[in-house]
Amino acid sequence: KIGTMPDFIKRQAMVSVTGVDVRNFGAIQKLFQRHRYVERVWNLAAPLSVETALDPVVAERVTVNGMRNILWAMYENKVKTICFTDSIGSFGETAPRKNCTARWLAENPLEDPGSDYGRQKRACRRLLREFWSLGGDPRFAVLP
Repeated sequence: KIGTMPDFIKRQAMVSVTGVDVRNFGAIQKLFQRHRYVERVWNLAAPLSVETALDPVVAERVTVNGMRNILWAMYENKVKTICFTDSIGSFGETAPRKNCTARWLAENPLEDPGSDYGRQKRACRRLLREFWSLGGDPRFAVLP
């Protein structure tokens, strides 16, 4: 849960909502009921890699189960587009750190991330592939 939405996202959003626990499917559903005309979701719910290392169980509940809850609510409410922030660090030690192309990322989906944080991000990518197969439109931003 973040207290405020980053400015670059506020400029893109018509409505920004913070303080919703993504682990609570009912809360996510209520959010979609209150905002019926949602076209796109930005999911920024994930602990930092250091926080993940300190408590990987809670981090997985937030990152992976939270993503599952959001995608299920989106599917039920016919919202197609989700934007997901990923990290190049979640692709493992052999991932290029400079000029990494989307092709490399797509061709190496099973690269061992080497950390709980990376494995959780990889699990989210799997969920997003499933969402895509059901007609969803997942978008990724891969950050250093």
